[in-house]
Parts: sequence; structure tokens; C-alpha cells
Amino acid sequence: MREGTWLGHVAEHVALELQTRAGHPVTRGKTRSVKGRPGVYNVMFAYEEEPVGLLAGRLALGFVQSLLPDDLRGIEGLDRLAEGDGAPFDLEAALQHLTRLARRVGLGPSTKAIVAEARHLGPAAGQVEPDPARHRRPPEAHPREPDRRHGPDRTDEIHPDNAAIARRAALCVGLDVAVSDFVAPDIARSVRETGGGIIEVNAAPGLRMHLQPSEGRARNVARPIVDHLFPK
Repeated sequence: MREGTWLGHVAEHVALELQTRAGHPVTRGKTRSVKGRPGVYNVMFAYEEEPVGLLAGRLALGFVQSLLPDDLRGIEGLDRLAEGDGAPFDLEAALQHLTRLARRVGLGPSTKAIVAEARHLGPAAGQVEPDPARHRRPPEAHPREPDRRHGPDRTDEIHPDNAAIARRAALCVGLDVAVSDFVAPDIARSVRETGGGIIEVNAAPGLRMHLQPSEGRARNVARPIVDHLFPK
């Protein structure tokens, strides 16, 4: 502990943390020194999207270098990872830049959850990969912070009658996965008593209010969807 650790190892963990703060949570990495070349390291770390990983690596090295005294600075080859503007390192600006890139090239939360669960099933479902051009979010589509939560989850409160009506609506239009939009004064009471009904059946539902609800328990709704589409 008195000797500290390799700067390459520090940069590895900074790159992982930057990606996580930008909305791409990753945790695995490894750093090894290069024999006979003091101060040179082979650094590996996980990423969800290659452009985000490369930029995170450049920013991590720039951040670590900014903490060193002038006589120890001099990292070479940063622009081979991602282009820089030559300005003094600004952590807040760097994180904002990385977050914008992550939103532009990454999958939305619903698609990401489905893909993650499909990969856990193994080859049968894991070979199904989304078309990035179709599923990436437009930059202006989600101007919110990445940890912002959306809407309450009422799964534990819905009355069995209402749940049955929602399932029947999806079956009537021939959908394996759907969201039925209910209008009701109290979802915990049967609409047969309170009045109300379904106003829309959505074939491409968003999962974010269940994955990151503003109220209620967060739940991985991607798992039952994938289990239904790819039964074991």
C-alpha cells in the first residue's frame, strides 16, 4: 500500500467509472505492466459500445495526467483513441461529452434490457441481435439525465379482472408481447365496478417505468418477456 498502484490500473478504473456515470454500467478490467518498459501498461476494460469505450479510455488517461505534477506528464497517443480539443482537462465537461455520445450510439433502456436477458439464455436467443440503426435513440429523444426515473409501477396493485382484460386485449390483436393502456379511476379495483377500459394496445411497449419506476418496486420485466418468446 505504501508503494501505491500502477497509474494504468488507476486509469482502467476511471474509464469504467466514467462509462457507468454516462449510463453504460461496466465493471471488468485488467492492467499489466510491459516488461522492460517502465511506466508502460497494457490496459483492458469492458464497454457496451466501442466508441464510448474508446472515448472513456482517452478521458480517463487525460484525467489521470491532469492530476500529475508537470514533470511526470507526457502521455502519448491519446488522439489514437479519440480526438481531443487540446483544452485543459475538465471532468464535468468530459462526462457531459461522454454521456451525449452514450445516448447517441447506445440502445434505449427497453431494448438493452431485452438484449441482456436474451444473451443470458445462451445461443438460442443470444444470436438475436438488434439492428443498431433501428433501435438507437435519436439524440433529442431523451434529453433527461440517464438516472431519471419514469412513472410509477402498479404491478402489485392491479386488480385480477383488469389484468385479465389487458391480457385478452393483447390476444385479440394477436400479439405475444404488448402493453394495454387502461383508463380507470383506481387500477386496484375492477373496471367492471368502477367503469373504465382500454384505450390502446401497444405492440412496442417501453419498459422504463418498470425498470426505473418513480414509485413502486423496480422489476426486470425483460426476463418474463424473453422467457415467453424463447421457452426452455
